[in-house]
Order: sequence, then C-alpha cells, then structure tokens
Amino acid sequence: MTNRIQRFIAFLLVLCIPIFAIAG
Repeated sequence: MTNRIQRFIAFLLVLCIPIFAIAG
C-alpha cells in the first residue's frame, strides 16, 4: 500500500463520518 492510497482512504473517512453522523 502506498501513502497515496492511505491518504485517499483517510480523506473518504473524513467526508463520510460527518455525513453518517448527520443522517444517523
């Protein structure tokens, strides 16, 4: 796994967590 992939996954998590928190 490259650092770019880890950074991309972290970026998705940062976007998804607030969305799930609001929707949930």
